[in-house]
Amino acid sequence: MSCRLYQVFNKQVNLLEHKTFMKIFRMKHKLVKEILIMRNRQHVVSTWLTLLIGFYSVYILLKLHISAVNMTLN
Repeated sequence: MSCRLYQVFNKQVNLLEHKTFMKIFRMKHKLVKEILIMRNRQHVVSTWLTLLIGFYSVYILLKLHISAVNMTLN
C-alpha cells in the first residue's frame, strides 16, 4: 500500500515538475522572442536614422557647393 502511494505521489510530483518546467520554458521562449523583436525594431530605427542623417548631410553639402559656385560666378 505504501509503495503504491509513493508511486502515485512520485508521479504527481514529476507531473508538477514537468508542468512548472514547461511554464518556465514557454515564458523564457516568449521573453527571447520579445527581445529579438525589440532588437530588430531598434536596428531598423537606427538604420533609418543613419540613412536620414546621411542624406541630409549630402543635401547640406550640395547646397554649400552650389552657393560657393554661385559666389565664384558672380
